[in-house]
Amino acid sequence: MISGVTQEIGGATLVFRMTTGAMMRAESRLGLGVVQLIARMQSDPSVTMIVGLLGACADDGKGVPEERAAELVDALGFKAAVELLGRVMEQAFPDPEGNAAGADQTA
Repeated sequence: MISGVTQEIGGATLVFRMTTGAMMRAESRLGLGVVQLIARMQSDPSVTMIVGLLGACADDGKGVPEERAAELVDALGFKAAVELLGRVMEQAFPDPEGNAAGADQTA
């Protein structure tokens, strides 16, 4: 199972997980494959991409509507949202030795 990342946002504790369903939703919403999305996220993330990826991974990987995802990015701030997605991606794609930053991290 892909580990999730726990994040406190606006007084609520939320879990973000890049499940297969989350990756499929992100690809559908953003029109790029997951490898392309991750590469773009690391080099030139757009607001649309951050909202789309965060929304796809929210609610423990079940996803939330775009409007809710935008609210989450507003609450976090763009930089913190990018950092959160980085941690979520580390959990989904650990290095070959399995050294992700840690299961069910808390920020």
